[in-house]
Amino acid sequence: MHKTLWLAAASLTLFAASASAANRPSGYVTLCSEGKTCTVATATNVAFGRSDQFFYKTLTGSFACSEATFGGRIAGGVNECSIPNGSATSSAASSSAQSSSAVASSAARSSVTSSAASSATVTSAASSAASSAVASSSGNSSWPASTSTRPQLSDTVAAAYDVDQYLAAAGTVGKLVTDNWKPRSSVVSMPATPDYLVAKSGATYSTVQAAITAATLAGKTTRQYIKVMPGTYNELVIVPKGLTVTLYGGGSDPAQTVIALPTAAKLTGSQYAALANPGSAVFTSSTPSSIKATYDACAAKSGSIGTTCSALFVVNADNFEATNLTIQNTWSESANGESQAVALMVVGDRNLFYKTRLIANQDTLYVKSTAVDVVARSYFAQSYIEGDTDFIFGRGTAVFDKSTIFFTRVRKSSSTIGAPSTYGTHPYGFLFTGCSFSADAGAATISLARQWPESSSAGVTIGKMIVRESYLSAEIKNPPWADWSSSNPVQYGSASKPYLGEYHNSGPGAAK
Repeated sequence: MHKTLWLAAASLTLFAASASAANRPSGYVTLCSEGKTCTVATATNVAFGRSDQFFYKTLTGSFACSEATFGGRIAGGVNECSIPNGSATSSAASSSAQSSSAVASSAARSSVTSSAASSATVTSAASSAASSAVASSSGNSSWPASTSTRPQLSDTVAAAYDVDQYLAAAGTVGKLVTDNWKPRSSVVSMPATPDYLVAKSGATYSTVQAAITAATLAGKTTRQYIKVMPGTYNELVIVPKGLTVTLYGGGSDPAQTVIALPTAAKLTGSQYAALANPGSAVFTSSTPSSIKATYDACAAKSGSIGTTCSALFVVNADNFEATNLTIQNTWSESANGESQAVALMVVGDRNLFYKTRLIANQDTLYVKSTAVDVVARSYFAQSYIEGDTDFIFGRGTAVFDKSTIFFTRVRKSSSTIGAPSTYGTHPYGFLFTGCSFSADAGAATISLARQWPESSSAGVTIGKMIVRESYLSAEIKNPPWADWSSSNPVQYGSASKPYLGEYHNSGPGAAK
């Protein structure tokens, strides 16, 4: 069996060739069925369709849940209109539109699913629909005006801050090479018969790292496919530069295949070694140096290993792909004390993550590069990222497309989501488009980001982040941008070259 999905960004059309259990996207709840009149109290990104195939349109007030409203419908059954969890609706809306924080947090935790066939292909079709959606909404008088502490992009500037622009070039700032990488148009295959199979029992490889090491030793230059059967794999994983690989879970849901380890910045080198290399049997003298060097650098530390070494999954490779799995740092602050504890660190360029779940508390996702002035690009689509402090951070250029960004209140009720540290003269840091920002019940105020002054030289790194056409829950602070410290206050940039900005967001936390 072969399956193909055409994935588009917020306000675009998403088509798929196979059905799913719910007629609504991940992180959405049903508003009303086809043929009914729906009502939303504020500008909301509404999905229309069925079986994981949707049209999107930003709407306000009452509207018909119909083909006429959305410009198309999915044949084969009754279509539904749905909205992001927590969206405000009027009393005329369907009672199934559950908008309480408790419901939102519960749904968000399990929202990223994948109907994984034994051999599956995901195709992300780049489209001019994004610009069409912007054009259709730009005349909406309900969009807020830009303010000094909550800058809003103009239509003209927004056109230059989209997915294709963010991912068009890489290399060293000042000497960038344009290759027009368009991951929406790429194909991520999940063959039933992979090059390497990982399973808890009954397969050649019982760990993910063993399969990656074997693929590295094989030295093939073509893309290698590693299928990981459902289960929890407690291990450190290092994907070396020079290996082109697709890693995918073999279950029907990303939550069924979990790569986990309680690595933390406060561990000593010897503690890290005992955890990541038990019995010195994982990273040995026969392990390729492209893998072992990363492990050795951390294990050799006499004191605490630090944030970089706390990552349990490290991608030094270029052109890496991951889909249908979970990466979770299981460090317990209640048992061991607070610490940075990275789940995924991405260092290479052109790396794609589709329907993945990234879970930790502080510093969940570290998007990095090989040097402060080197641009390395990552693309996250229909994924789920959870944390509570600066949990998406770094100097890498990263796009988050139609993903769920979830603040967990396990440790604290208020904190910051992003901590970009973009090189000062590079315009593109983090872009969130068509995403849903939500939180656990009881969360208080959450900032979208604070700018991490990663470089010790003033002005070298100035964090940059744009949030556009996304849903912001009520917990998002107004203004949503925070100072890093009293000596490092917010820097907004200019209207034409924004460091921080929003565009056509919806939800109770959006600008009014």
